[in-house]
Amino acid sequence: MIETIQALESYPLISDDEYSQLECEIIEKDWVDQSIDDRVTMLQDNGLCIFAARDDSAPWRESFARLREYLINCAYEYPASYA
Repeated sequence: MIETIQALESYPLISDDEYSQLECEIIEKDWVDQSIDDRVTMLQDNGLCIFAARDDSAPWRESFARLREYLINCAYEYPASYA
């Protein structure tokens, strides 16, 4: 336990895999919970094709990294809504 705490001083994550999984869950939940209108606005704001608004897997498209980053940044701004 002491080693884990000391390691957190230099690198604040215990598990990169769990962190990545949590980010994926946040992205997926946020995208699915958005209305089509909100999705269109989000895509427009990020310079992406609005036709992806109907696609539940849009954040996972190869060229949609900006959308994933946007959704994660929203989660960091309002973390209580993802608890």
